[in-house]
This record gives sequence, structure tokens and C-alpha cells, in this order.
Amino acid sequence: MQYDGLIFDLDGTLWDSCSNTADAFNQAFEKYNLSKRIVAADINVLCGKPANECDQLLLAGIPDILHNQILSSFEEIENNLLKTLAPKALYEGVADGLKALSIYYPLYLVSNCGTAYLKAFHQFSGVGYLFKDLECFGNTQRNKASNIQALVNRQNLTSPCYIGDTAGDEQSSIQAGVPYFHVNYGFGKATGEPKSFGSFGELTKYFIG
Repeated sequence: MQYDGLIFDLDGTLWDSCSNTADAFNQAFEKYNLSKRIVAADINVLCGKPANECDQLLLAGIPDILHNQILSSFEEIENNLLKTLAPKALYEGVADGLKALSIYYPLYLVSNCGTAYLKAFHQFSGVGYLFKDLECFGNTQRNKASNIQALVNRQNLTSPCYIGDTAGDEQSSIQAGVPYFHVNYGFGKATGEPKSFGSFGELTKYFIG
């Protein structure tokens, strides 16, 4: 089947920036003299959840009065980290694969991340320019299925597909009425039996043929 658009998830599909996110949170905690620390695995298990839900879970045990200040500091710190580290967070084969795929398909991205995080990916990853449209929970406060549908509608797509790495991505794609493809190297597993790929290079070869 010929698709008129490939819509990608971000975390666990195109890159793994969990260590950068954990580092940014820890620097923000330290700034406010808090002893709490997290590791990349704490971020990993939350990937796929809406950004606000992730924030609440990561800030558990910290006084509510500090949440907005910590999140503001965190976003600034993470943005600065990604200015130099974003390209290194891309999975092997993603940069070259996206460039090759963009010759044959319009590329899009829908993530449950926050707005600042998506902007950092777009500006600093080295591949942001390849995407014709991007959407995220931070922009709309809507779930992934709704954001996939919204992007499909505004881009007038008739036969797109969604590519992700978690059961949540799979379910969102089904709810949006869009065929789903799964990458096995990410943060989760599919619950059904979608076409799956063990590497981004394998995915690229499949879609280019």
C-alpha cells in the first residue's frame, strides 16, 4: 500500500533523550535545594504518557507550591542540554533514514510531549526540518489519538500511517483510524501483531522498497 504520509512518535521511536531529561530534572531539584534525584529509567517508564501526567509523577513528594518554579527551571535546563546533545539522542539510522524517507513521503510527528521539548527536537536534532507538521500534547492538551486525527485532517491525508513503540501508540493509532507500525527497539511492546521493525534501517528499507 502506498501511504501519503508517515506520522512518527518521538520518544522511543526517533530518539532516546531520557538521560538528558533526568539530568535536567536533577539540576532543577538541586537549584531548589531538594534532595530528590531521578535516573533515566524513571523517565523511560513514563514515556508515552501525556506531559502533564509525567510531570506530576516525577514531582511526587515535592510541595505543590514549588512545582511551577521547578518545571520552569527544568525546561530551561533541558533546552540548553539539547542544544548540544539532541543529535546524539537519535537512534542509529534515524538521521539518514528520515532523509531517505522524505524523498518518497511527507513526514509528520505526533507526540505526547510538552511544547518546549518538541521545539527543542525541531531546532536542535538536525532532522526537524524534514517534518512538514508536528503536534504534541503540550500544544493542544488533547490525547494522542485526537492529535493524530487533527494532523491528518489539516494536512488532508487520505492514507497515512503511524509509527511508534508502545501499546499506547498502537491504541492511539487504532482509535484515530490510522494503520500502525511498531519499532521493537523502543520503550514498549505492541499488544497486537502489527508489522514490526528491529531497527530504523529496517523500517526505512520497508517503506522505500
